[in-house]
Amino acid sequence: AYYQRLLDRAQEDGTRAETLYQMAVTYQEWEDEDQAMQYFTRLAQDYPRTYRAYQALEELDAMEVEILSPFQRGLIYYYNGLYDPAVLAFYDHIEEVEDTAQAHYYAALAYRGYDAHYLAIDELETVIEQFPDSDLVGQAWWEMARSWVFIGNNEFAIDTYGQLFASRPQDPLADD
Repeated sequence: AYYQRLLDRAQEDGTRAETLYQMAVTYQEWEDEDQAMQYFTRLAQDYPRTYRAYQALEELDAMEVEILSPFQRGLIYYYNGLYDPAVLAFYDHIEEVEDTAQAHYYAALAYRGYDAHYLAIDELETVIEQFPDSDLVGQAWWEMARSWVFIGNNEFAIDTYGQLFASRPQDPLADD
């Protein structure tokens, strides 16, 4: 009841994630695995950017519960700096579930997380070419230009920024 009141009042994601984690652990200590699983799952799905989400994923794996999609797992790994497993999870999503712009986009960011910039560029090109109606296309152009900057090829970066502006002048990033 205490944790539920705290959760109801918490306004920051970190506080909410911590509270859900403590609720799940408490249920584990009481040997109520169903409730623990429910709160670990909620934490992992709702707050993938937190370290507690990664810990919840680890607990769910230990409980041998496969309730999270590969994409959700990939987000948790990505936001917690685990780029190799993130890429693998995003590819599982692409190959087994569906081929989505969002999975390619985050796979690109995960590749860039461990300095595989050319692989990131390939994934971003996939977003641009295969999903031209996606809301992520402008962001993909932007991130591709950033990857060229990280590689040290400013000429390609400038050209890529220009392509963003030319192909999507209405995009919020185009004027940047």
